Amino acid sequence: MRLGLYYDLRNPGGARSWARVYAAALDRIGWADRAGIGAIWVTEHHGFADGYLPAPLTFCAAIATRTSRARIGTAVVVSPLIPRPLPVWVGARGPRGARLAGRTGAGLLWIGRDLFESYLAGLAQADPPALPRVGGLANVFLADDPDRVLAAVREHGRRNRASYEDAGAAGRETAFPKLRILTPAAAAAWISELCAGLPVTDVFCFGDIGGLDDDLVERHTELAVRELAPVLAEEGEL
Repeated sequence: MRLGLYYDLRNPGGARSWARVYAAALDRIGWADRAGIGAIWVTEHHGFADGYLPAPLTFCAAIATRTSRARIGTAVVVSPLIPRPLPVWVGARGPRGARLAGRTGAGLLWIGRDLFESYLAGLAQADPPALPRVGGLANVFLADDPDRVLAAVREHGRRNRASYEDAGAAGRETAFPKLRILTPAAAAAWISELCAGLPVTDVFCFGDIGGLDDDLVERHTELAVRELAPVLAEEGEL
């Protein structure tokens, strides 16, 4: 299983210069690539007050100038891409979307057993045939001492989660998974449980949480690359 870092480039309240937000993310991505991270993912949403990344393909081009090994993926992109054989993922939240992902031979970009049977049913109709492929967000933030950083991280995590409800996802309990603050060992155990029995090839966690102190983000990045990623790589598909 490959670990990736997930970036939305938020800047709550415009507290930092945009140049600093983007430069810091690219510096961390470059370090993570050199240290061996498996993938960098970006996401696109519009209408968020905190500058949620509006141009992921442009930022992917910037990422490509800083990386040489990590795969670059768009977890959410508002642009039609289905020419084959692109390694397309479909983010589905219900059985209809999961079946569509299967019929197109795409990977299912949502980790949930409740959708897997629908996804397999769609795959049975795929032409050409395709193997099942599942991936998605494991919403963890890593720390050496989670209890110590809980208060600092919780406010920002709650704001991120609430922003999805403000953008129209209210009333959907699974609209955005709750953030877990964990040690790398605890995160590896939880991800293994989350993915058990599913053909999960990729998981990602946010590389940053908008507004969070740089020292916490940098330690999170280091723990993800140095400690969590190697454990997941050894486990393979769960």
